[in-house]
Amino acid sequence: VEGLREFDFGPQAPAAEALIEARVDLTLWRATDGFSGGETIGSFQKRVNETMEQLVGAHEGRRVIACTHAGFIDAAIRWAYGIGPDGDWLTEAEIANASITEFEHWLRGRHPEGAPRHTLIRRIGDVVHLSPELRSDN
Repeated sequence: VEGLREFDFGPQAPAAEALIEARVDLTLWRATDGFSGGETIGSFQKRVNETMEQLVGAHEGRRVIACTHAGFIDAAIRWAYGIGPDGDWLTEAEIANASITEFEHWLRGRHPEGAPRHTLIRRIGDVVHLSPELRSDN
């Protein structure tokens, strides 16, 4: 699924080594932040929200397994909480490599008299399925 790809920093972003060393990614927090030629935080969140809606809509009532990246998972958690693309990024979840994040989503709400949509977050960044030597710090 094309929409599951990680945040696109674009060609004007610093080289990967410099980006990681200086944590330049942490300077991007406003919805309008981004590097020239890449996504903004807001456009990334919009893509993730649309991808999540398409996935749950196309597979309503069925389990969907998606392999993706930590940034996408952070944005999917924001989607689960109903945070739109115009919201600033003021929090994040620690997502370990090969971890499991699990949602249960009701497109039309969990109860007829309740919210019009509802998402239960069952677990975030769970690595219990991995042996200790395979677990990473991030």
